[in-house]
Amino acid sequence: MFGTSCGKIGPPVPPTRFTERTSELAAQQRGAAVVLTWPAPSLSQKESSRSYIARADIYRLTEQADEDPVLDMDDYLQSAKVVGFLDRASLEAQIKSLGRVT
Repeated sequence: MFGTSCGKIGPPVPPTRFTERTSELAAQQRGAAVVLTWPAPSLSQKESSRSYIARADIYRLTEQADEDPVLDMDDYLQSAKVVGFLDRASLEAQIKSLGRVT
Protein backbone atom coordinates (compact mmCIF):
# COMPACT_ATOMS: atom_id res chain seq x y z
CA MET A 1 0.00 0.00 0.00
CA PHE A 2 1.33 3.39 -0.94
CA GLY A 3 0.50 6.61 0.84
CA THR A 4 0.52 10.04 -0.62
CA SER A 5 1.73 13.11 1.05
CA CYS A 6 2.55 16.62 0.17
CA GLY A 7 5.11 18.97 1.55
CA LYS A 8 8.49 20.38 0.93
CA ILE A 9 11.37 17.95 0.83
CA GLY A 10 14.25 18.94 3.06
CA PRO A 11 15.31 19.21 6.66
CA PRO A 12 12.72 20.42 9.17
CA VAL A 13 12.86 24.12 9.91
CA PRO A 14 11.33 26.07 12.79
CA PRO A 15 8.30 28.21 12.04
CA THR A 16 9.02 31.75 10.92
CA ARG A 17 8.81 34.25 13.73
CA PHE A 18 6.83 37.43 13.27
CA THR A 19 8.91 40.51 13.90
CA GLU A 20 7.70 44.04 13.56
CA ARG A 21 10.36 46.71 13.64
CA THR A 22 10.13 50.46 13.62
CA SER A 23 12.39 53.04 12.07
CA GLU A 24 10.96 55.72 14.36
CA LEU A 25 12.61 54.63 17.61
CA ALA A 26 13.57 57.47 19.95
CA ALA A 27 15.89 57.12 22.97
CA GLN A 28 16.32 59.55 25.84
CA GLN A 29 18.79 59.11 28.68
CA ARG A 30 17.44 59.72 32.19
CA GLY A 31 20.15 59.16 34.76
CA ALA A 32 21.46 55.63 34.32
CA ALA A 33 18.39 54.57 32.33
CA VAL A 34 17.49 54.96 28.68
CA VAL A 35 13.81 55.51 27.87
CA LEU A 36 12.78 54.10 24.49
CA THR A 37 9.68 55.35 22.68
CA TRP A 38 8.20 54.15 19.39
CA PRO A 39 4.90 54.42 17.48
CA ALA A 40 2.15 52.04 18.44
CA PRO A 41 2.17 48.77 16.50
CA SER A 42 -1.13 47.48 15.16
CA LEU A 43 -2.39 44.89 17.63
CA SER A 44 -4.37 42.01 16.16
CA GLN A 45 -6.94 40.70 18.61
CA LYS A 46 -6.80 37.12 17.35
CA GLU A 47 -4.08 35.04 19.00
CA SER A 48 -4.16 32.71 16.01
CA SER A 49 -3.21 35.59 13.69
CA ARG A 50 0.36 35.67 12.39
CA SER A 51 0.48 39.38 13.28
CA TYR A 52 -0.57 38.88 16.92
CA ILE A 53 1.93 40.52 19.28
CA ALA A 54 2.10 38.89 22.72
CA ARG A 55 5.10 40.87 23.97
CA ALA A 56 7.84 43.25 22.92
CA ASP A 57 11.39 42.25 23.82
CA ILE A 58 14.02 44.93 24.43
CA TYR A 59 17.57 43.94 23.46
CA ARG A 60 20.87 45.56 24.36
CA LEU A 61 24.14 45.10 22.54
CA THR A 62 27.32 46.50 24.04
CA GLU A 63 30.15 47.11 21.60
CA GLN A 64 33.64 48.44 22.19
CA ALA A 65 34.59 51.70 20.44
CA ASP A 66 37.44 49.99 18.58
CA GLU A 67 35.29 47.08 17.31
CA ASP A 68 33.59 46.83 13.95
CA PRO A 69 29.82 47.28 14.41
CA VAL A 70 27.63 44.18 14.40
CA LEU A 71 25.52 44.49 11.27
CA ASP A 72 24.48 40.89 10.64
CA MET A 73 21.16 39.90 12.24
CA ASP A 74 22.43 36.44 13.24
CA ASP A 75 25.52 37.94 14.91
CA TYR A 76 23.33 40.49 16.66
CA LEU A 77 20.99 37.84 18.06
CA GLN A 78 23.95 35.82 19.35
CA SER A 79 25.57 38.82 21.06
CA ALA A 80 22.63 40.91 22.28
CA LYS A 81 20.90 40.29 25.61
CA VAL A 82 17.22 40.76 26.44
CA VAL A 83 17.18 43.52 29.06
CA GLY A 84 13.43 44.06 29.31
CA PHE A 85 10.06 43.35 27.79
CA LEU A 86 6.50 44.62 27.66
CA ASP A 87 3.72 42.07 27.92
CA ARG A 88 0.46 42.30 25.97
CA ALA A 89 -1.43 44.05 28.77
CA SER A 90 1.27 46.73 29.07
CA LEU A 91 1.32 47.26 25.30
CA GLU A 92 -2.46 47.64 25.16
CA ALA A 93 -2.54 50.04 28.14
CA GLN A 94 0.20 52.28 26.75
CA ILE A 95 -1.31 52.37 23.27
CA LYS A 96 -4.71 53.23 24.72
CA SER A 97 -3.45 55.99 27.04
CA LEU A 98 -0.41 57.35 25.18
CA GLY A 99 -0.90 56.32 21.56
CA ARG A 100 2.68 55.01 21.54
CA VAL A 101 4.91 52.58 23.44
CA THR A 102 7.45 53.76 26.04
